[in-house]
Amino acid sequence: MRLPGIGPATARLLWEAFGSVEAMRAAGVEKLRALPGIGPARAALLKEKLDKLR
Repeated sequence: MRLPGIGPATARLLWEAFGSVEAMRAAGVEKLRALPGIGPARAALLKEKLDKLR
């Protein structure tokens, strides 16, 4: 899966955790932070990038 601005390993992690782009976009920063290897700053950046996928 390719997500603009998000690397392949992170995109795979997001896909496995959420199953769809809509679910990824609906996830809050706290849900993103709960993923392995995702800290507060990275979760905020991911949320920003996911919000731009419209």
